[in-house]
Amino acid sequence: MKERLSITLNQELYKEVKRKADELHEPVSRIIEKAISAWRRDEIAESLKEYYVNAESGQEEIVKDAESLIDEVWK
Repeated sequence: MKERLSITLNQELYKEVKRKADELHEPVSRIIEKAISAWRRDEIAESLKEYYVNAESGQEEIVKDAESLIDEVWK
């Protein structure tokens, strides 16, 4: 299910997104959705990286924080 969202972008960013949407023959909303999904993947990847680094060093509290962040991002 999709939700409607209204956002405000600076003019240059909007032009860049619009050019990309036209180039790919996709709506602007799809380009923005892809960008947010990519940002989410990056956040998860960074959390996993921290998780494994800290798990190896025995910093259990940081590991728990990373697990919480991963759970939150996937909600």
